[in-house]
Amino acid sequence: KDLISLSDEINHVRQYLFIQKQRYGDKLEYEIDEDSAFDNLVLPKLVLQPLVENALYHGIKEKEGHGHIKVSVQKQNTGLVIRIEDDGVGFQNPGDSSQSQLKRGGVGLQNVDQRLKLHFGENYQMKINSAPEKGTTVEIYINKIAIS
Repeated sequence: KDLISLSDEINHVRQYLFIQKQRYGDKLEYEIDEDSAFDNLVLPKLVLQPLVENALYHGIKEKEGHGHIKVSVQKQNTGLVIRIEDDGVGFQNPGDSSQSQLKRGGVGLQNVDQRLKLHFGENYQMKINSAPEKGTTVEIYINKIAIS
């Protein structure tokens, strides 16, 4: 199966974070805030977990002390925004375009971006914001969705 419901994708992320919490203990805190109105949204599978993995390995793991990852799904205008936020080490963000940030994010981030573009077309956009010592936020915007 190449496609999955958003609720199943969120559950994969929940399981991944639970396992990582067992591994990292007090170093990692996380929360997931989902909107059940979007549970049945169909999207390519394994698009959120690589983003959460980036937040953990490039943000939280490198940080002194404990860190926090938040995954949220919220209605926005005629669609939704899926947000992955961390309070990790962040990186310099000198007005980079999202494209150059995607390249910096590595193969996993580019793969997620391409797969979402193929599935949602012009109704999809990814934005990345980061600041040193403040953390990183990745936002996935999906517009014009019919909610069943």
